[in-house]
Amino acid sequence: MVLKKHLGSVILVALIVAFMHMDGFVTGTYFISFMRFAGIPLATIAMILMLSRVADILGVFLSGPLADICKRRMAAYIAIGLTTLLSYPFVLAVLGKNIALVIALQIPISFFGIGILHGLAPILASESFPTKFRYSGAGISYNLSGILGGMIAPSLLAGLIGEDVFHRWYFVPVIYAFYCVVAMLALLFIRETRDVNLSALDQAEAGLPITLRPREAVPDQLSGGFSGPNS
Repeated sequence: MVLKKHLGSVILVALIVAFMHMDGFVTGTYFISFMRFAGIPLATIAMILMLSRVADILGVFLSGPLADICKRRMAAYIAIGLTTLLSYPFVLAVLGKNIALVIALQIPISFFGIGILHGLAPILASESFPTKFRYSGAGISYNLSGILGGMIAPSLLAGLIGEDVFHRWYFVPVIYAFYCVVAMLALLFIRETRDVNLSALDQAEAGLPITLRPREAVPDQLSGGFSGPNS
């Protein structure tokens, strides 16, 4: 039923969150072999990945405040755009075995591309569906995004690049750019929900007119009574 009534929202959310899965699986899984082929020791790779996980966790904690300050869509635009821009110098730093620069770039890539989007994913998913379909809509969207981003991108890069990382490295920023364009196009069509009363989604689902949430009654210190919404 959710696919019949909210197929568009399911697809849009999945396309946006797919960027997060792509970034997570590419930098966290595929890049282990990419860095090895570039000549970086495995112990160094493990250290880099551990530092990136710290940035990931920090991004999750800060995603909520950022989404409230910048709005949901703008926060996603910033996270996806910055991650894509950093992917190009990051690959070159890996090929040049510049470990300090690799770490300096890996941290913001994980912070924005994985951490911030990890926090935004449930916000975008849950606020895109009315209560009746919220769990199923969010679940289907998230799982579909895992297939689109996490299962396709790493396998595609492994097939396109193979062991020839020094001559076919450019496929990495190309993949990032592709997922970036798709996600940003999806963001154009998804609703901004920062200031939306979620009960309005249920009213729209039931075909009822959307009403604004009334202000809470507050004490009227001058009259000694209470002033309500119509006072």
